[in-house]
Amino acid sequence: MPPTENSPFRAGPRFWWPPIAVVLAFLVAEMLVRHFVPADQLERVLLLLDRDDELIWRLRADLDITFEGASVITGKARFRVADERAGRFDPATTTASARVVCLGASPTFGWGVHGGEAYPATLERRLKAWTFVPGANSGPAPSVEVINGGVPGYTSWQGVGYFRRDVLPWRPTAITVSYAINDFDRYRFFDNDGRPDSARTPRSPLTIAVQNLLNRSAAYRAARKAIIGVVVDRGAFDPTTMPRRVSVDEYKANLTAIDSLARDGGVDLVFLKMPINLPFDRLQVHDAKAAQALYGKARTDLAEGNRTGAIADLTQAIIEDPTHLDALHRLWELYVENGNDEAARRIRQDYIFAASFRDRPDLAYNRAMAEVAESTGLPLLDLVKIFEQDGRGMELWNSEADPFHPNAAGHKLIADALAKVLAPRLFPPAETAP
Repeated sequence: MPPTENSPFRAGPRFWWPPIAVVLAFLVAEMLVRHFVPADQLERVLLLLDRDDELIWRLRADLDITFEGASVITGKARFRVADERAGRFDPATTTASARVVCLGASPTFGWGVHGGEAYPATLERRLKAWTFVPGANSGPAPSVEVINGGVPGYTSWQGVGYFRRDVLPWRPTAITVSYAINDFDRYRFFDNDGRPDSARTPRSPLTIAVQNLLNRSAAYRAARKAIIGVVVDRGAFDPTTMPRRVSVDEYKANLTAIDSLARDGGVDLVFLKMPINLPFDRLQVHDAKAAQALYGKARTDLAEGNRTGAIADLTQAIIEDPTHLDALHRLWELYVENGNDEAARRIRQDYIFAASFRDRPDLAYNRAMAEVAESTGLPLLDLVKIFEQDGRGMELWNSEADPFHPNAAGHKLIADALAKVLAPRLFPPAETAP
C-alpha cells in the first residue's frame, strides 16, 4: 500500500527532526556526563548489577571492570571470580569432590579488594593447603572449589531465592551464610518503594529489560542520582516511617528456610556472625537531659523570633545527644529555610543515620542468627569476637571513608578462621592444619 498523505514517510523533515534532536541531545549529555561528572558510589555499584524479576537484582555476567579500586570479574554464572581464567569456570560441568559456596552481601563479595583477596578465594587456597593424612581418610586428597556467592546489597530474603534458584543446581557440598547488614537497612538499590523486600511488587520482563539498558547510561544514572538527592534533601526519605528491608522475625525465618533447603539438598551449612563496623560511636549520648533542655530552649527562642539562638541551642543539643531526632529535624528545617544547603544536607544525613541505627539493630540480628544456629544445631563462627580479639581495629577495614568492608587483611582473618571450621567437616576425620 502506498504511503498516505498523513504517513510519517511522507512527512519529511518535520516528522524526523524531533526524534533525531532528542537522540543527539541524549548522546551529547552522555558524552559530557562520562567525561566531566564524577560518579558516586551508588552510581558505580549499578555497573555491577542487573535487575532481576525474582531477586530484585543480581550480578551482571561477564564483567571485567575496575570497581572501588579493585578488578571485578564475573563469568556467565554471575558470581565473582579471582581472575579471567576462573571466569570461564562453569559450576554445572566441573567435578570437584568438595564445593563450598559463600553466601552473603558486599563483605563476602569483597568490596574494595581484588577477587583473589576476598575471603572465598583465600578460603579455597587455605583448604587446598590443608594437610590430608593418607590412611586416615578413604581415597585420595579431595579437590576443593570455593565459589564467591556474595552480591552487594543482598538480604537474607534475596539469599533464600538465590540459594534455591541459582546455587542449589551447582550441587554444593557446603555453604556459608553471612547476611545481616542489609537486612536491617531501609534502602534498596532498586525498587525502593518504602516496603520490605518480601512485599515489593515484581516488575515485568519488559520493564526489567528497559531498566537494565538505561542503567548502562551514565546520563541516566546521573539524572537518577540527582532526583534521589532532591528527594533525600527535601526530607521525603524518612527512616522513622520506613520498615527495615527484613524484620528480625523475617530474618530468622529466612535463615531457617536456607537451612531447610540445605538439608533437603544434602548441603552442610555454617553461619557466619559478621562484624558490622558502622560508626556507632557517633551515636554516643553524653547528656540526654541537657539535650532535651536545650531543645526546649530552642523552641522558646523560635517563639521569640531568635533563630540564631535556636540554631546554636539545637547544635549544642545534638552534641549532647546525637540521637535526639526532634532536634536534628528542627535544625535541618532551619538550615533549609536559611538556604544553607550544605549544612542542611549534613544534618539530614545525621538524622537518617541516627533514626536508622540508634537502637543498634546489628546486635538484634546477630542474636537472631545465634538463636537459629542453636535451634538447628548448626555451627556459628563468631567473627565479631575474632575481629575484636585480633586487636588490629581499623587495620582490618578498607579505610576511614569505607569502614564497612574488610580489607585484604580482614578477609584473610575470616578465611583462616573459617578454614578451621570447614576443613574437619569437608575432610573427615579432621587433619592437621599446615
